[in-house]
Amino acid sequence: MSKKRKTRKQKEQTTIRHAEQLQHIHIDAPVYSVVELKTKKTPKSEAPKIDISTFEQKDAAYLRHDIVAITAASGIIVAFNILLFVLLTSGVIRLNFLGY
Repeated sequence: MSKKRKTRKQKEQTTIRHAEQLQHIHIDAPVYSVVELKTKKTPKSEAPKIDISTFEQKDAAYLRHDIVAITAASGIIVAFNILLFVLLTSGVIRLNFLGY
């Protein structure tokens, strides 16, 4: 199928409609300007200084957090293994393979 060409009248109507829509948009929309915004300039002396000790402290804190998480996970696994062993030896659970 081929496109139908627009007539001159259709083109004029679309441009008029488009212009009217733009006028409505510009009237209703609030106007903002960048000139009103003011930024605070900080002198170089007030710039934050990087301390090596803070990096070392943060690294130690992350390491401490990781150690606690690993210990907690291994404790949960050990508790589950102990519970499974107790249930298997008491006969509450029977797996019927590997001799349990």
